[in-house]
Amino acid sequence: MNLSLIDPFVLSLDYPDTNTVSLRSGHSTCARFSNCGSLLASGRVDGTIVIFDVETLGVARKLRGHTRQIQSLSWSKDGRYLLSAGQDWGVTRWDLERGTQEGGGRCGGMAYGAELSPVDS
Repeated sequence: MNLSLIDPFVLSLDYPDTNTVSLRSGHSTCARFSNCGSLLASGRVDGTIVIFDVETLGVARKLRGHTRQIQSLSWSKDGRYLLSAGQDWGVTRWDLERGTQEGGGRCGGMAYGAELSPVDS
């Protein structure tokens, strides 16, 4: 649907045409912003998860626990926890304040996706 027909004032807003910032830390297979938008989690091919601080464009934390490619990432509502699923058949819940694995387990096959409940997380 044509956005300008819905809201004619949207054309007057100043949106950038391109992204001029690049974050580098290996080949990313998936990425997800935190709910507040200040952090970006990036899952890599080697199983590492890199948390970027969007304001400083620096690496806030690296999480290592998967042995194969990360397939999906899910943030908790408060931004403290991150759930990751990988091709190593593992699902891990990370406590980002401590930088440790809080829980998780192995699936009966490759985990293509996992989501934290928006109510309970």
